[in-house]
Amino acid sequence: MTTLADLDATVRSYLNRPNLAEVPALVQQATGRLNRDLNGHPRTTERRIYTQPEGNPLLPLPDNLLGIIVLRQGSRRVPQYPPTIDTVAWGFVERGAVLHLYPTPTADTQYQLDYSAALAKLDGPDATNWVLEVFPDLYLYATLIES
Repeated sequence: MTTLADLDATVRSYLNRPNLAEVPALVQQATGRLNRDLNGHPRTTERRIYTQPEGNPLLPLPDNLLGIIVLRQGSRRVPQYPPTIDTVAWGFVERGAVLHLYPTPTADTQYQLDYSAALAKLDGPDATNWVLEVFPDLYLYATLIES
């Protein structure tokens, strides 16, 4: 069981309901549960390298971001401040889908963002992700819990 189609068939078999229409919704709910439970797990960590252009203080966040682990400028860790802060001497504030960098870069600056990434969506019969490939029983269990 390594694809959505395999998981779908197994769930239908376990529940003894071959015509169950809700399986995709159950899998989507299970994916949300697994994202919450696995947030911070080493296998969810991804890294992005950005070259932020001079004069642009807004760094776009990845679409699959669950949480920021660390932002670095060179070897220096950039401190994070709460969104209620309007300005700081040096650091960043997460606002929606961007990080607001302080101060505004005065030259092209490279940043490294380490973050917890969401699981890849299971949106087609051949779709898979690392949890379904490595721990199919965990995905099955999470999906059955949602039923």
